[in-house]
Parts: sequence; structure tokens; C-alpha cells
Amino acid sequence: MVKSLLSLSLLALAAVAQGAVIARQDFPPQVTCTTVASGSLVAYTVDDTLPAEGAPVSLHFTSAASAILVVGGSGGSFQLQECNSTYLGYETQHSIDTTIYYGHIKPVDPVHPQTCLTVPLQSGARQPYDIFNNACSYNDDQSQTTQFWKVSTINPFLTFLGEQAALLARIQWKVVLGESFGEKQAIQITADPNSNATQVNVRFKFTDLSL
Repeated sequence: MVKSLLSLSLLALAAVAQGAVIARQDFPPQVTCTTVASGSLVAYTVDDTLPAEGAPVSLHFTSAASAILVVGGSGGSFQLQECNSTYLGYETQHSIDTTIYYGHIKPVDPVHPQTCLTVPLQSGARQPYDIFNNACSYNDDQSQTTQFWKVSTINPFLTFLGEQAALLARIQWKVVLGESFGEKQAIQITADPNSNATQVNVRFKFTDLSL
């Protein structure tokens, strides 16, 4: 009887251990992100829609926790984070005169410290997409397509990627001006080739860069 109980206990422990291994295997792999630069964002247009010297870029809060990226306001501080997503397949590129980083853009916000600039591709929203301050995802899966940006140190304009590296050529994303909020105007993302919205370039103005 004792031997039977011991055998059952061992079988139960083995089942629990096997379940734990399966749970660990099912847990999504994670990306690691490192802050490589701090600074501000400045918007420019090729026409005279915005001043020639550019206009500050800020977060415009539509509720206590949700904000969209806009031209105007008092500006804000942002961090460029280099992230190593195996799912997306982008790798930092170094050359003699420049480095191209791939990763997250984080608003510096003590109230909402774990947010990243996010384009809600999987939300069912229609183009053009607003750019939100959603919670940063560190799961190395499709969620990274909504939060991955490209920034070069020699030509530091934000490029939204929105695809895995192997598929990038099939979609050409543009940054455009959208809805107005008083003196502010939304910055949006679209892949619509027929969009007549004013195209805008958003530059990462470095104040601190760790090469």
C-alpha cells in the first residue's frame, strides 16, 4: 500500500513537472531593448505647412491614460531604444559614419513610464492610423510590428516599419498630418498610395546619444 501511494505521488510530481516544462515552452520569447539615445521630435514638411525650422512634436492626451502623437504643444522628451526582435529580423547596422537603429520610441513620461509609440495595425482601425502611447510589448511576436521604428544617426527621421524584414518591400508607409486639435495636429501613418494628406518628416533631435 505504501509502495503504491509512493508510486502515485511520483507520477503526480512527474506530471506537474512536465506541465511546468510545457508552460515554459509556450511562453513567448522576449525582446531585449536598450536605450541608445534621448532627445526630442521635430516635424518638417516639404511645403510651407509647417515652419522651415520645424515644429515641436508632443503627446496629446485624449483621456487620462491615452495619448496620440501631434505636431504642436510644448514638445516632449523621447528615448530611442535598440531592440533585438528575432521575429522581425532587423539588426543594427554600423558603418564608418552612421549607425542605423531598429527598435522602440519611448515617450519620457513619469506618469506612464512603460509606453511606446504604437501604430494600431491589428485593431481594426482604418487608415490613416493615429500613433498612440500604448504599453510597450516585449513579446517577440507580431506585436512588435506595431512598435518598431528605424532611425539613422546621420539622417535621423523616423521610419515606421510595420512588417518583418523579409516582407518590408511590399508596403511603403508614409507619415502624414491628420486631424486638428486646436493648434495641434495629429501625426498619422498610412500606406494608401492615393492619400492626399500632407506628408511630414519627423526627426529625432538627439540631445544624448550613446554610440
